[in-house]
Amino acid sequence: MKSKGLGKKSLSILLCLAMLISNLFVAKFVTEAEEPVEIIVDNTDTGFTKNGDWVTSTYRSNYYGSNYYSVSTGENISATWTPEIETPGYYNIYVWHSTVADDSTIDNNARYEIKSAGSVTDVYKSQRNAGGEWELLACKKLNAGTSSSVTLHLDTQGLAIMADAVKFTLVTADDDSKCIFVDDSNATFVDDSWASSTWRAGYYGSGYRSISESNAQDPATASATWTPVVPSAGYYNVYVRHPEGSGDETISDSVPYTIRHAFGTNVVRLNQREQGMGGQWRMLGCFRFNAGTTGSIQLTLDGVGTGKAVMADAIKLEPVSTIEVNDTEFTASGVADWATTNDDSASGGSYQTMEA
Repeated sequence: MKSKGLGKKSLSILLCLAMLISNLFVAKFVTEAEEPVEIIVDNTDTGFTKNGDWVTSTYRSNYYGSNYYSVSTGENISATWTPEIETPGYYNIYVWHSTVADDSTIDNNARYEIKSAGSVTDVYKSQRNAGGEWELLACKKLNAGTSSSVTLHLDTQGLAIMADAVKFTLVTADDDSKCIFVDDSNATFVDDSWASSTWRAGYYGSGYRSISESNAQDPATASATWTPVVPSAGYYNVYVRHPEGSGDETISDSVPYTIRHAFGTNVVRLNQREQGMGGQWRMLGCFRFNAGTTGSIQLTLDGVGTGKAVMADAIKLEPVSTIEVNDTEFTASGVADWATTNDDSASGGSYQTMEA
């Protein structure tokens, strides 16, 4: 008996059904994969804390959630939003407060203190003639956990500020697989007084080194140097890590890190004593490095304070995606002629200079 196969019409219907089912699965996957990481901390959430006599209010319109807080006088007045970050990376940070018309009793220069990835930045935002929507404060690198925060301060007595909600939206997640790490075990130390330790919490790897200005053989030359092997020339975010200083007065609050990069050197000082700043990657800046081992990060005892100790643990270089336009791709104009200087360390092998 001859078997009867599927007709063209039946085959077409089956193919269409298969494609529809396939598209449903693909659509579901894409929707879930592209769903943004967004963390909102409202003034009623556990991640919100305040100092001072704030007043709960619903007087002004377009507040977020069920209410907001306001205050206009008092000492040491602040409100803090602390997110719990599961995915470390760069986040856009937004603030929300109620809608305010041209009200001269509202602060038009409110100070928001952003604590992020081992650094603290003040951002000023008017709460007057604004509100009822998410307003961008900054884009910051946030580490995993609860070390990042936004704090609103009352700086001007008599001018009211409002504390409502803050949103953290992930822009780019960390990808440590592309980063370059150099621990203290692979760093170069000058001065035999550097001591290995695991006493303080938050160190990277198997331990860290420490030295004080008072016990160094020669404070003028004592140093720790991390020399990364850079696979390709480009811009890198430079981070350092040290254990928790826990407010210990014996630890320096002015530790110098010298970054040697493609265009010279920069010195950045960090407070290793400050509570909560240890045990995380603290950004020193973004610098261009040539391929190879010509770049380095060095810690010294210069200006750390009499008898103060410093800690040397690890450094990290994070590649930054950039679009470069070198001097051969821009149009120069001005009151004087531009001169080309050939330099292998410059992008494209040269740069332009002029004298006004």
